[in-house]
Amino acid sequence: MTGRTVTTPPGKGGPAGAPAPADVAVWSVPLSDEPDDRDLAVLDAAERARMRRYVRAADGSRFAAGRAATRRVLGRHLGVPAAAVRLGRRRCPGCGSPQHGPPVVVWPETSLGFSFSGTSVHALVAVAPNGPVGVDIEAVRELDIGGLGARCLSPAEARHLAGLDPAARAGAFLRAWTRKEAVTKAAGVGVATDLRAVHVSPELSGPVEVSFRAGSGPGRWTVTDLVVRPGTVAALARPAGPPTLVDDPSEGHAGRELWHHGERFEPGGGETLLARPAGGRGAVPPPGEKHAR
Repeated sequence: MTGRTVTTPPGKGGPAGAPAPADVAVWSVPLSDEPDDRDLAVLDAAERARMRRYVRAADGSRFAAGRAATRRVLGRHLGVPAAAVRLGRRRCPGCGSPQHGPPVVVWPETSLGFSFSGTSVHALVAVAPNGPVGVDIEAVRELDIGGLGARCLSPAEARHLAGLDPAARAGAFLRAWTRKEAVTKAAGVGVATDLRAVHVSPELSGPVEVSFRAGSGPGRWTVTDLVVRPGTVAALARPAGPPTLVDDPSEGHAGRELWHHGERFEPGGGETLLARPAGGRGAVPPPGEKHAR
C-alpha cells in the first residue's frame, strides 16, 4: 500500500455555494530559483517583502513560487482567485503563541486544512476538507545520521537504523523524519517538539498509525508514504480513522494534469494533482464560478 494516500470522509469546505472537496488532495509543485511575474502577482505585500528579505535571491524566488502555488491550490478548492485568499496562523496548541501556530485560511471562511512542504526544487501542497493535515517532502542527500538521530529518533527507531546496511540507512532515516514532520505539522506544533517522543515505525512500509497529541487536538494519526519523484521521500499525516484509499501515484498518476468534465485545469504555475481522490475524474472539487482559468 506504499504510495497510496489515506484520506477521511468528505466534509464542508469553501464559502457558501462553493463545492466541498471530496477527499484529501495532494498537489505537486515545481519550484524555480528564477522570479516569475505570475507568482508575484498573487502574493500580498507582506509575502513580497518576505521574499526580498532572503539573502539569496534564488531562495526568495523559491519562497514566492511555493506561496503562490499554495494560494492557487487553495483558490481552486475554495472557488476564489488566488490573490484573494488571506492566510494567517492559529495559536500554537503547544505553547499558545500566535507566531508559530499552524497555518490557516483567514478568508474566505472555511473548514479546509492545508499543509505545505518543499525542497530546493520541488514542493507539495496537501488540502483536507476538514483539517488538520500535514505533509513533508525531503530530498535524498548525505546526512549526519548519527548526530541527527540522537536528537530525533526514539530508542526503537535508533536500534532499527543501527541494524541496517549503511546504504539503506539514509532512506530509513528520511522515512522516519518525513513521517515525524508530517505528524507534528498536522498537530500544529511542527518539529519544535521533541521528535524522539513521536514513534513512526520506519521498519514498516505503511500506512502506519502514530500516537502524538498537542493540546486538545487528535492523539492518533494515520501516516502514509507518498511516491513523488526520484530522489525524494515524502509522507502525509491525517487524524486516524476509517481510511479511504485514493489512486496510487506509483501506478502512473503522478504529474498528470487535473481534468474535470473534459476541461484541462492549469492553475498557472505548473501545479499538478499528485493524489487523485477516489472516484476518478470529477471527484476533485470542480472550479468555482469566480476562479479565473
